Order: sequence, then C-alpha cells, then structure tokens
Amino acid sequence: MIATDIPPATVRPTVRATAGISIVNLDTPRQQEQAADLYRTVFGYADGATGVSPKLLRGLLENSGSALGAFDSDGRILGFCYGFSAVDNSGQQAVIYHYSQATAIAADAQGRGVGRLLKRAQADVALRQGAATMRWAYDPYLARNAHFNLNTLGARGRWFVPDFYREPDSDRIVVEWELDEAHAAARSADAGRRLRAVIPQIEDVVAHDAPYAVHNGQAGDERWVVFPSTSNAHHHTGKASAREALRSIVAGYFASGLVAVSCGRLHSAARAQSDGDDRSIYIFGKD
Repeated sequence: MIATDIPPATVRPTVRATAGISIVNLDTPRQQEQAADLYRTVFGYADGATGVSPKLLRGLLENSGSALGAFDSDGRILGFCYGFSAVDNSGQQAVIYHYSQATAIAADAQGRGVGRLLKRAQADVALRQGAATMRWAYDPYLARNAHFNLNTLGARGRWFVPDFYREPDSDRIVVEWELDEAHAAARSADAGRRLRAVIPQIEDVVAHDAPYAVHNGQAGDERWVVFPSTSNAHHHTGKASAREALRSIVAGYFASGLVAVSCGRLHSAARAQSDGDDRSIYIFGKD
C-alpha cells in the first residue's frame, strides 16, 4: 500500500494534546525538516553525517516505526522522538519491543513535560504495533537523563554496554520500560521510595568526600553509588577519572544481576549551589 492510499484522517491524527502542546506524527516534509533541524541544534551537530534524515522519518512511519513531534499552538516544534520495532531472540520465544533511538527537546521547552508527553505517545504507537515494552539507551553519567528515565517514567536500567557506539565516551545504560501506564506509574513511585529511603542512610558516610568524588556502598538490600552531577562532571578536570570510576562500579553492579532502579540529587539544588557539592546518586537493586 502506498502513502496516497492511506486515509490521513484516520491514520495520522493528533496523538496526544495537553496545555497547548500537540503530539503528532511527523507526517509532512516540513515537519520532518523541523525535526532534523532541532536534532542538530540540541545535540550540537554541525555536519549532515550526524543528523537525522527526513526520509528516514518517513520510512519509519510507513514501516512500524515511530516519528513523533511536539508542537505548540503556533506550530513551532518543541521536541520530537523516533524509533522502530525490534525483536529480542535471546529467550525461548521471540519478543517484540519498540526501540526509541532518540528524543530531542528544545532548550526553552525543557521542564514543561514535553519529554513525558512524547514518550507516552511513542508508547501508544508501540502498543498498537504489538509491543509491551520499549527500550532505549542513555549516557549513565548524565544524572538528569537518568532521573527522567528511572524516576519520572518508571523504566528500569537492565543492561550496561561499554562504548555502545564503538567510540570513546559512549558508554550506555539500556533501559526497559513497561508500556502499561499503571505499571509504569507504580515503578516510578517505587523509584522515589527507594531514593528517599537510601539518602538519609548515607549522607553522613559521604559528607566529607571531595565534591567530585565517586563513592559506593550498600544500604540494606540496595547498592548505591554517588557521582558528580552533569554540570560538574563535564567541566572539571576530574571528569575522566570520575567517569572511569563510575563505569567500573556500574558495570560490576550489572554483572552481579542488579538493575538500575532510581537516580536523583544527593542534596537539594540550593544546598548544592551553596557548598559546591552537586552530586547525584544511583540506586541499584532487584526488581
């Protein structure tokens, strides 16, 4: 079936809408070009080789993939995501899941819930295609992304892949997200509870660490690791050593059968600003 045979009113609707933001399939060349431009801007890519092809987005829409954009009431793109159907053959039965390759949010649209809206709309697409879960990879050293994935969405970090893209500084944690909204909400609440339970137990333990230290330990059945938050980790001379230390600890936790269940700031933003200790904490444990 070619595109002209598809009734656009029934196949290309607004997927979700709230508070002046509409999530739609990136169905027109103009929308696809806006998404490609936003991708280059958000990730700082200057050359076309590292961009997203508008033709790729069209191909995904027509072949069990996802290509979704968030637009404001004036038609300006605020964010977009894209992904594709995939199959896990590692078990006795093949399992269909949706792989979300990337999500990009405009700088002035962050903090408005755009990322969550896009992910839920992408989940709707995946569910219609027969998937019950979605996966994606993120940089484990970016605490804000980790918090969004594990705590806000309720995903679980299940796999650690060193040098995911076969280049330096491309370690990734691959998460698995249950697409049922009630299940995801329960996981999100659980992530928050675990974080609130562990932090009071370790604050005295890490109180005298250097601001850029990586420190790990155990609290009950949970394993934890404290590490520099993004702003410090990427602008301090200790960045490389901090990344290497976190890499070793995280790899060990995954190898022992644990999963990443939660991530958040060790201290409040106000305290981090006042004393310079802007660190975050991962919680690892069993499902």
